[in-house]
Amino acid sequence: MVGDEDSPADFTALGDNANIAARLASDAGPGKILVSDAAYSAANLNLGNLEHQQLDLKAKSAPIGVRLLSIAEDG
Repeated sequence: MVGDEDSPADFTALGDNANIAARLASDAGPGKILVSDAAYSAANLNLGNLEHQQLDLKAKSAPIGVRLLSIAEDG
């Protein structure tokens, strides 16, 4: 669905993957991006030797593996 200024797109993401993505975004902190191992693998990413962590997320019975990307600051 595509929107513009007069008619913005409106959608709701549902399901386990959307919930995990939202939790990772809120846990990431400033200048950080957390990518689940599943998303990293599905996107066929190869971003070098990234820090790997296991996170316990609310409502998940098992830890979620994630890769940590740090955004370089200018200056």
